[in-house]
Amino acid sequence: ARAALQTCVLRLRRLFAKYGISATTIEAVPGGYRMHNDTGTLDLVLFRLLAAKARAAAGTDEELYRLRESLSLWQGQPLANVASRMLQRDAVPALEQERLRVLERIGDLELAAGNCHQVLVDLYESGRRHPLR
Repeated sequence: ARAALQTCVLRLRRLFAKYGISATTIEAVPGGYRMHNDTGTLDLVLFRLLAAKARAAAGTDEELYRLRESLSLWQGQPLANVASRMLQRDAVPALEQERLRVLERIGDLELAAGNCHQVLVDLYESGRRHPLR
């Protein structure tokens, strides 16, 4: 098992290096490995940070800007290329709910500003994918 884990870590480090992510992102520690990331490394971390900044700016123009900025990081279904049934069952729906909450807040803000057309554009695809929400 140890050799398999070391092989996986080596592959991750190579993959990270391919995309310019530091080799020190994965650190060997007693008993295993620790993964470090900065805000810009993982889009999910940045998405959540921008959504938090939007909440902190509630009621201002910056709120809508930050929400749209966070949503722009979203590309397709989360973890679409990960073959883990557990993640697909547990993590993906939770991540999708986070995205939907941001999208719904954007809709609320756009409606309040009188931008009905923009709301229809934003919610069309989401309504098809989540008709009961």
